[in-house]
Amino acid sequence: MRFGGRRGPGSLRRVLAGLVAGLAVVLGVLIAVAIIGILSTSSDYRDGGERARARQQIANQLLTDLLSAQSANRAYILLPSGDNLSEYQAARDRYPGEMAELRERISGEPDLEASADAVDRTAQLWFSEAVELIRLRRQGREEEAIQRINQGLSEGRFTAFQAEHNQLLEQIEQARVDALAGNDRRGLLTFAAICAAALLTLIVVVVVSRQLWRR
Repeated sequence: MRFGGRRGPGSLRRVLAGLVAGLAVVLGVLIAVAIIGILSTSSDYRDGGERARARQQIANQLLTDLLSAQSANRAYILLPSGDNLSEYQAARDRYPGEMAELRERISGEPDLEASADAVDRTAQLWFSEAVELIRLRRQGREEEAIQRINQGLSEGRFTAFQAEHNQLLEQIEQARVDALAGNDRRGLLTFAAICAAALLTLIVVVVVSRQLWRR
């Protein structure tokens, strides 16, 4: 960098003042970017944790519903006094709304949506078998219903639901881990960009100061 002609003390002071002002602006911008990056990363960590917890809570409620429905269904079929289906019906009524809420919370994430579809599909298969068992019981065909239970169809469908449910929980946790890793990468890139900008600013200051000193 060259400066044409000689400069008087006043001119050099003005150049130095401008240099200091420019340096202050650059440093202010770097500090602001650093603060925004830290706040954004912290917010992403917090939001990611809350989102994962909400998803896990809804998914676990689906399991609770199926467990309640299964217990009530078994009692209705196998116990002489098991004539009350209110618990089964309550769990059955809760299920669609909770599944809809889960789908809303995972919208836009294909892997989680596919896993939720598998959970819903296996749950519906179990509910269809539960309805068939209730129908047999109401028709007085208890022995046939018990025989159907002993064949393991209901248990097999419930086991399939549990397997898909476990897979869903694992994918929810993996999504949380991936989001945190993404936040870490963005934080590292922000830090690297700030360091590079600060180094570039320092180099410019050194070069300009050297030229001014020669003058």
